[in-house]
Amino acid sequence: MNEFLARYKYSLLTALSVLVLLFVVGYFILPKMKKASEIFVAIRSEIGESSQFENSAVSPDSLIASYKKISADLDSYVNVSVSASKILTFILDASKENGVALQDLSTGEVVNRGENLEYPVRFKANSSFPQFHRFLTTLENSAYCVKVENVNMTSGSASVNLSVLMKGAAVDKAGHDE
Repeated sequence: MNEFLARYKYSLLTALSVLVLLFVVGYFILPKMKKASEIFVAIRSEIGESSQFENSAVSPDSLIASYKKISADLDSYVNVSVSASKILTFILDASKENGVALQDLSTGEVVNRGENLEYPVRFKANSSFPQFHRFLTTLENSAYCVKVENVNMTSGSASVNLSVLMKGAAVDKAGHDE
């Protein structure tokens, strides 16, 4: 056996060194490399996703411009001159256009809501649902800023409470300008 070890000593040491090296690589280094590659893949995917969002991100300046445009659109609705007779005439015209028969059409007292005035309107209507839906859509998409507060529907008729908003001066409880 000594002869065999003496003769193949370098070959056996080389084979043993290779086996130890493979063991160290397989047992210690490969798991760490696998974990590092998972982290690397996660980082690369995050970079890819963030680059997609960079292209769709909106600058604060454009958001401010969009806000100003929307505010101007809202002001164009709220700054319309409103009176009870204009509201009633508009609602009557819209009901005729859409084939809706109105009953008990009335406005209430003007309510001061900070810098806005609110004209409450109540009415009862008789029509089919599609006609009534077109009628309400016409009211909501009109030149007036209309807020539908309550719709109570039964078969063939409906009771509606809505408000028309207008920017205006402060109004006392009697509805007169202060």
